[in-house]
Amino acid sequence: MPSKFLVTRRPADSYVYALTARNGETILHSDAGHGSVESATSSIERLREAVARPEAIEVRRSLGGHWYFLVRDGEHVLGRSRPYPWRSRLDKAMVAVRQCAPASRIEVDPLD
Repeated sequence: MPSKFLVTRRPADSYVYALTARNGETILHSDAGHGSVESATSSIERLREAVARPEAIEVRRSLGGHWYFLVRDGEHVLGRSRPYPWRSRLDKAMVAVRQCAPASRIEVDPLD
């Protein structure tokens, strides 16, 4: 299965996206809702460019001890990983995002 970004509508009429890896695992999702599909797509394009820059990926650790990372474009958070209990799993997820994001197709949820 190829990797993809899936844009979906929330009940409050905002749009969010998630990046799914080739194995079907969601490896990144948007933090904020967007007012339109076009706005979400624009954010995905910025994310694709950002993942090529090492300084755009910020590794963090939650209060509960789990690892996660953010993809930033300046002050804007473009995506957030899910939490990982081990740093080694987080590192693999960051590699997957860098590999998948640039070429992943964008799909809009057909229920929209």
